[in-house]
Amino acid sequence: MAESEGTEQHLNYAHLDEGRLTRLRQLEEELGTYLLAVEPDSPWADLSDDQLRRLKAAERELGVILLARKQPPEQPSSH
Repeated sequence: MAESEGTEQHLNYAHLDEGRLTRLRQLEEELGTYLLAVEPDSPWADLSDDQLRRLKAAERELGVILLARKQPPEQPSSH
């Protein structure tokens, strides 16, 4: 789905103080992976349990990872 100019949503990196950054690095070590911290006002959709179940089923069926984004608000027609 194409996005209209001015409605684009971005992920914003979280600004972590030293304590939270230390905790993030500790968790990365525990999990054996890198983590990306973003601000909580992300563009990702808040799915219900049923929607999440359906999304996971589609991922298995398609063999891909799906990311659900919020739809931008409807823009008034300029006509």
